[in-house]
Amino acid sequence: MKLLLLLLSIGLCLLGCASSTQKDAGDTDTTAAETMRPRPSPSIAPGTAKVTALVQRYEAQDNHYVCTLKIEEVAAYGAGTPALPVGTEIDVVVSKALFKDDPDGSKAAAMLAIGHAVSITLKHLTAATAGEAPPAPSWRAVTIE
Repeated sequence: MKLLLLLLSIGLCLLGCASSTQKDAGDTDTTAAETMRPRPSPSIAPGTAKVTALVQRYEAQDNHYVCTLKIEEVAAYGAGTPALPVGTEIDVVVSKALFKDDPDGSKAAAMLAIGHAVSITLKHLTAATAGEAPPAPSWRAVTIE
């Protein structure tokens, strides 16, 4: 009798596990789109900021331009980036390499014309060692549109 009761208990446990597994495998009411979470928008790199700014002035040098920009809007900050309040004027180094296919500099001159609004991603430069001031200007353009 005890043997029969033991076999019956084991059989019920196995059947209970099997039906649970079969139910999970056959349950296709939810679609993959419902179970996937939306991806967050990618953040920008630490020490960078994406801003819209007005060109106040620019000066061409050997392989870059030094521009003074007036911040109009800040779209995003990377971790550890210093604040850029709206209305602030900053000096920025813009590499001539950012203006591809522009051998005569006309595209750069049009984009950097005084009063022109640019969408620009900036990288803040920090001092190489403690106690040193960062190189002047302390902002570099990463992308410019």
